[in-house]
Amino acid sequence: MIEIESVSVDFHTKLRTVRALKDVSLSVPQGTVFGLVGESGSGKTTLLRAMMGLTAVSSGGVKIAGEAVRQNPPLAFRRRVQMVMQDCYASLNPAHTVDQIIGEPLAIHRFDNPEKRILQALKDVGLGPEHRFRFPHQLSGGQRQRVAIARCLAIEPQVMLLDEPTSALDVSIQAEIVNLVMRLQQQKGLTLFIISHDLPLVTHMCDRLAIMRKGMVREVITSQDLIERKVEDDYTKVLLSASL
Repeated sequence: MIEIESVSVDFHTKLRTVRALKDVSLSVPQGTVFGLVGESGSGKTTLLRAMMGLTAVSSGGVKIAGEAVRQNPPLAFRRRVQMVMQDCYASLNPAHTVDQIIGEPLAIHRFDNPEKRILQALKDVGLGPEHRFRFPHQLSGGQRQRVAIARCLAIEPQVMLLDEPTSALDVSIQAEIVNLVMRLQQQKGLTLFIISHDLPLVTHMCDRLAIMRKGMVREVITSQDLIERKVEDDYTKVLLSASL
C-alpha cells in the first residue's frame, strides 16, 4: 500500500543546505500497522509530510495505493490518504462546530447523506450526538483527538497517517485513543502509518516498525523482535534501553 523508495529531502537556507532525509526506503503492506520511531529532529514528521505531498522530495519517490505522490495531489488522493496531526487542538478550526468540522470534507468530496455520515463517524469514535454542535474549546483533549479521527474516517480513507497521536494527551486518555485506533483499524481494514518517540506505544500497536535517526532509517524490525530484544543496530539497542 505504501512504497517509499530512496527518498531524500533537502531544506535550503541562505548559508547552507540541510539534508533532513537521507535515502529512506520503506514498504508497508495493505491492512497493516507500521510505526516509525526516533528522537525529536530525526526526520519523522518530514517523512510524513513528504508522504502527503506537503514537502517536496529532492530525490526518490513515494507511492501510495500504486499512485505516485506529488505536491498538491489531486482530490482523489486526499480522500484515500488522511492525516491526524500531533496537536489535536490546533488542527481543528476553533470557529467551527464538530458538525462543521466533520461535514466540511464530506462536502468537498461530495458525499451524499452527510448528516448520517457525521453521526456514524461520531459513533465510530465513541462520541454521542450531543457533541455534534460543540466547539473545540468545549471538548477535552481526548474528545478533540476523537473528532480529528472522526473527520478522517468520515470520507472512508484507505490509509491514515498519524503524527504522535497521543503525545498531547494525559496518560489516562492515551490508552483510550490507542484502543480506539486499533479497533477502527481492524474493523475497517485500514493501513496505518504511525510516528512516535514512544517505543513501547509503537511496539504495542504496530506489526513492524522502523528506527530512525538523523534522517536515516537505522533498522526495520517486527514488534516481536523488539519484545524479544532481537535487534542489531547499536542505536536501536540504546533506544530500547532508554525506554525501559
